[in-house]
Amino acid sequence: MHGTAVALDGHAAILRGPSSSGKSSLALHLMALGCDLICDDQSEVLSDSGHLVVRRPISLPTLIEARHFGLIDVQQSSPARVSLVVDMVIAEDARSPEDRTCEILGQNVPLKQRADTLHFPYALFHYLKRQSILAMDMDR
Repeated sequence: MHGTAVALDGHAAILRGPSSSGKSSLALHLMALGCDLICDDQSEVLSDSGHLVVRRPISLPTLIEARHFGLIDVQQSSPARVSLVVDMVIAEDARSPEDRTCEILGQNVPLKQRADTLHFPYALFHYLKRQSILAMDMDR
């Protein structure tokens, strides 16, 4: 999949879109908040025990491109469960958008469209944080 993936506590967001759509930029914002990079620009998604998992393709280096700065070698996250896909092509214009999903390997995954607002990375971070909390509650 043409996408950059970040994770927080084992839950991943895939930022999908073509080159120059802002995938790496959004990933850098999320990493500054505490997410870990799984992979930049290319993601490998597979089904594992009924869950979708995203990981870095073996052929990809452990780098992220920061436009106007260069390539940065970062510690990469291990594979993580896909919790959300962000479409970086279509901008969200609704204040409270309808719930959307996309299909990956026959499974529906929550889908958000990019928002050109300062708070969007923070909202994504808290979404992933909430997925982690919900998973811990289910394990109890």
